[in-house]
Amino acid sequence: MSRSIYIIVAVLLLAFSGVTLAASGKVILPTNTLGGFLAQYVPLGIVINSTFVNQSYGSYTYTIMQINGSNSTILLVNTTNNAFSFVLNSSTAYDVLLPYYSAKYYPQNSTIDNLSASIQSYRAQSMSALQSCLDITGFSNYVCPPNSNTTSCLSITCQRVPICWDTMQGKTPGGKYTGIPLGFFGGLMNFSANYYEFNSTYNQYLSLSEGIDLQDIGTSLPQMQNLLSSLSYYSHQIVDNPIMPEPSNLSVSFLTNACSPYLGSSGGPYYCYSIGLCPDPNFNYTVLNSTESQINGLLTLPISSSSAQNASSQAVINAESFYEPIISAHETTLLNAFLNSTAVPYNSIVANLTFMSTRYKNSSISTALASLTAIYQGIKSAGISQNLTIANKTLRSAMSNASKVYQKAGQKYSSVYQEAVNSTAIILLRELDYQMPPPSLSALAAQQSSINLELNAQVNSSQLSRISSQASSLSANAKALLPPISASSTIKAVYGGAIDAMLASPLTTLSSKTDAAPLYASLLTFAIDMVVLVVIYLLTYHRLKAKKKLNLNPRVQRAWNFLFMFLFVLVLVDAIFTYSYAQKANAFLPASGFIAAVEPSNAIYIMTNSSIASNTLVQQCVSALKSDLSSTDQVAHVTVYVLNFTNLGCTYPSNASLTGTACFNHIISSNKPVIIMNPGNSSIVYRGLYGYTLYASGAATYGYACPLNEVLEAS
Repeated sequence: MSRSIYIIVAVLLLAFSGVTLAASGKVILPTNTLGGFLAQYVPLGIVINSTFVNQSYGSYTYTIMQINGSNSTILLVNTTNNAFSFVLNSSTAYDVLLPYYSAKYYPQNSTIDNLSASIQSYRAQSMSALQSCLDITGFSNYVCPPNSNTTSCLSITCQRVPICWDTMQGKTPGGKYTGIPLGFFGGLMNFSANYYEFNSTYNQYLSLSEGIDLQDIGTSLPQMQNLLSSLSYYSHQIVDNPIMPEPSNLSVSFLTNACSPYLGSSGGPYYCYSIGLCPDPNFNYTVLNSTESQINGLLTLPISSSSAQNASSQAVINAESFYEPIISAHETTLLNAFLNSTAVPYNSIVANLTFMSTRYKNSSISTALASLTAIYQGIKSAGISQNLTIANKTLRSAMSNASKVYQKAGQKYSSVYQEAVNSTAIILLRELDYQMPPPSLSALAAQQSSINLELNAQVNSSQLSRISSQASSLSANAKALLPPISASSTIKAVYGGAIDAMLASPLTTLSSKTDAAPLYASLLTFAIDMVVLVVIYLLTYHRLKAKKKLNLNPRVQRAWNFLFMFLFVLVLVDAIFTYSYAQKANAFLPASGFIAAVEPSNAIYIMTNSSIASNTLVQQCVSALKSDLSSTDQVAHVTVYVLNFTNLGCTYPSNASLTGTACFNHIISSNKPVIIMNPGNSSIVYRGLYGYTLYASGAATYGYACPLNEVLEAS
């Protein structure tokens, strides 16, 4: 074990550390030096003003850093092979610091010698009186040890000493022996035991004091301190004995008063029964107290094992106060990065399993969910005290297993659930073709509603099989229902394109175009019917008359006149009916007509009322619509425009100058499908003779799986 001490001042520290100076003026210490290592955790000002001591223990080397030169405030650094690290184990710190403190604060030889000499003097000064008492009591040849059969022991040692023998045998003043020990016989026994302990304690102390060296002084001094206390105790026990003289400092009056209550009885102080059989040892307690004070003074130095233990514990605390905040911050950053990187997949898996556990009764799902959440919460609770590499592997493995369980156990439910969603959308689409759905379609809707309610509760595997069969049947039956043929839809199909062209003027307001569309449809019907009527006239009456094959007597002429008047009335009636049904088209059209317009279109507009545009659920529905409409199978590339509007005013995406109602007018007149989303009760309706516009509102526009999108997907 070697030791060297050096004081590092600022200049020496910088030179020792191979320091460089950054452009900012900050000192940069390389981490492969002690100074560089410390600079990562300890302020440089503290490092510069500290004292450093090299200390070796076994095959390891250490540096003791005395902060600001203090002996009690230290850091202990393991410097073995320049692999620097704080000592954070108090047992290791104790092994290093105990020999260091013992060597540094080891007292002079004269001080150690005095610890033995003083106690030798203390015993020698009283030994003459003690030896005399031993002779008087018969214990000079043998002293009864504690816990021995004292009566047998005294029989052997006392029988040759008359006074001792007489006392033990209970000799009366008349010279007779009663065989019952006299009252102060207990004093003889106590003297024997206390002298034995006194002598034994003295020998133990002397052995320790004469054997003190650098290695064991820290442990020997506390033992010697305890032995001095024992030596003092047994010294007093020897003196406080009725075979000893009564104290010389006690007056007759004091003795009379103190001992009167105990005449003829036992239980009083020893001096009330004192017979002065033995001389007073006159122990010099001053010497004893002085030696004890000297040991106490040495124990204030950090050379005892307890001092080294306290210093070791404090060194670890000091290191942790510098080390842990840096490491804790670093490890917290790593932990947060780990938790953040796993939060999205973890939350997604938990959400999937949680949803599936409420819908599908399957033990593997609930087990996987409980296991995954327990592992994740355990990792969060353990914090930075855990091995993050192991935690990462554990969590990733748990998430992988949970995903497999979800995919395997949830596949059946998901497929059946999607079947139900598809059949619901198909039935809804068929319902949107009618203002008043027929009983057969209403029956399908009722059956589908029953299935959906069952799926929204928890179902088992056998229920899923039945529901799958029912959903497939309902979907097939709904698809078999053809869209209704109505006069309004026919008018839209026949005249829609022409009306859009006739009302294309940007100068006409949208409301005017909408109101005028039925009239235009009626005029078109009237014009077409009149052309047909003229053709009939030319091919019949006019042709026959020109060829003079017609006998125009008054009766025949009236018949022809009546015929064409009747046909003209039919033209008027047709125009009127067309106007009536065209007006109904402004209120309702079968939704399949809008689907037919969507499928071949290369552009679609989604227009959201500004009052609901910020609604998260509406935004989700718009996002789903845009995604699904952009990937339609019928057209290679579909451009989906998403706009907000206020009071039928908007700003066109590719033309910022086209704003207000002109923007709205332009979009409706583009002959492209338009979806308008408004606040209000849940509804989806296709209407309007002018343009191709589907109106949706309320819950029909909420969420990624909004009914509006499901209907369009079902097409």
